[in-house]
Amino acid sequence: PQIKEKGERYLLLESLAKDNHIPIKYISQWDYIKDDKLLLNCLHPPKDYDYSDANSYSTVLSLSYGELDMLLTGDLDDNGEKKIVELIKETPDIKSDYDILKVAHHGSKHSSDMNFLQLVKPELSLISCGKNNSYGHPHGEVLERLELVGSEVIATSESGAITIKTDGKRMRVEEFIKAVK
Repeated sequence: PQIKEKGERYLLLESLAKDNHIPIKYISQWDYIKDDKLLLNCLHPPKDYDYSDANSYSTVLSLSYGELDMLLTGDLDDNGEKKIVELIKETPDIKSDYDILKVAHHGSKHSSDMNFLQLVKPELSLISCGKNNSYGHPHGEVLERLELVGSEVIATSESGAITIKTDGKRMRVEEFIKAVK
């Protein structure tokens, strides 16, 4: 697909790949990877998706490994989340109850509304954001909504890198800052 608003970093990365003869492939809705206990299914964006900005074009992946299920939402905006809710409700084969949610848009107050969270039902929510970032992420409104649905929250602003290890049945979450103290 042709990206309307490519950022400079994206253009540089794409150029480096081309200069080094590295093929560039784009994933879109219903593309998947399956191997033994692993299923990685792309839920967004659909092919030829018309979007207003780069965030609404974010890739959303549903990952299942054994009994562990994760929803990875990238930098998806609130309109994209509404499309995911519609997709899940309209498609019975798509999982709607996730162990882990990578919260969209760094925990912006406009992400993870109650309709989305009540459908996804994350037990653990991961938020990627910098400490004392200028946007104030994660916003209190999102943290409150996550608490209301009973989700534990870990933010990289407090934990540093987050590593999840699993055998497909049990999982262990490691927070970098706690590990080095």
